[in-house]
Amino acid sequence: MICITGGTVHTGKGEVLENTDILIDNGKIVEVGKDLKGKAEGFIDASGKVILPGFIDAMSELGMAVRRGEVRDNDEKSDPLTPQLKALYAYDGDCVSEQAPYTYGITALAASPSNSNILGGQMAVFRTAGINPFKMLVKDEAGMKGSVTDQVKEAYGSRNAAPMTKMGIFSLLRDALRQAQEYDENKAETKRDEKAKALKKVLAKEMPLLIAANNAAELRGVLRVCADYDLKPILALGYDIHAEDVDLLDKIQGVILGNLSYGFNAYSQKADLEGLYALYKKGLPVAMATIGNNPNGKEGLIWTAARMMRACGDSEAVLSMLTSQAAKLLGCADRIGSIEAGKDADFVVWSANPIETYEGRVEKVFMQGKVVYVQGGYQQ
Repeated sequence: MICITGGTVHTGKGEVLENTDILIDNGKIVEVGKDLKGKAEGFIDASGKVILPGFIDAMSELGMAVRRGEVRDNDEKSDPLTPQLKALYAYDGDCVSEQAPYTYGITALAASPSNSNILGGQMAVFRTAGINPFKMLVKDEAGMKGSVTDQVKEAYGSRNAAPMTKMGIFSLLRDALRQAQEYDENKAETKRDEKAKALKKVLAKEMPLLIAANNAAELRGVLRVCADYDLKPILALGYDIHAEDVDLLDKIQGVILGNLSYGFNAYSQKADLEGLYALYKKGLPVAMATIGNNPNGKEGLIWTAARMMRACGDSEAVLSMLTSQAAKLLGCADRIGSIEAGKDADFVVWSANPIETYEGRVEKVFMQGKVVYVQGGYQQ
């Protein structure tokens, strides 16, 4: 066992524990409390430091293309309906190691199909340090990713292929869900349909439906379609959600706020962060992501968090959006997202709280109880 001693621990669930120790064994947090050093074979002194759960990029393209201009392996544009595809097979350990999101405190991400398809495929949650993606995997089938944004029209309309309009997008979405509902592979006459089989898991509520929507019209269209199937989607991007949208508390599972760092995006620059925070205070789960309407890097998550902090002034709420709330929406809160006994030992030692000051620097990154990064060094 090893003990991290004397740090100020922010659990990710609103608690701040001063001068606190974290006891680790076999990659798990065994205990969080005072005077635990005597129970360990070794210790790391974190006195005067801030310890936060590893951040979770709740909808990410990191790890699926290294350099600008390269083909993104999460961007399948041969068909607007590809629910059978899995981001599990797009994630590359070498790629994400080169991008090194853990140097910004990001220890996990939800690898996601792009916004180009109405139904783009299944998301998977990975750690951000390692080489073998299957050893880095935290959870497969974390969500069925969809999109009703302009990016779908741009991907197919530019080739004179359907869908070219919002009418076409919603028609295809409705048809896909209807076909999945009618699909019964137990009948002898049924032809195998991998798309319908994948969507069956959504209709059975075994996998959440996560759909990107830029504005109120798209958002309300998604809710109208989902209501016919008793589905509560997770809304991604969330730029046109306001405090008065209290009906969303009963109609959706939560919101994954899209990247706010791209200054030329008309939708994200109008995001009502105060309104979204007001709904968060009423119980709406909110997470954050690096995916927006434009590809962006790891710094986008920190920038988005800074924007939210400026809007609400509640650093523990912002931390929860980066950690425990993201884990909840992605179905992996049993393993990551908070610092508490029984969870994987994925946390970061900072020089100061990065949500409250630009002076905060990553000093050490722990994943499954091992130090994978030291400030100024390389992945171990």
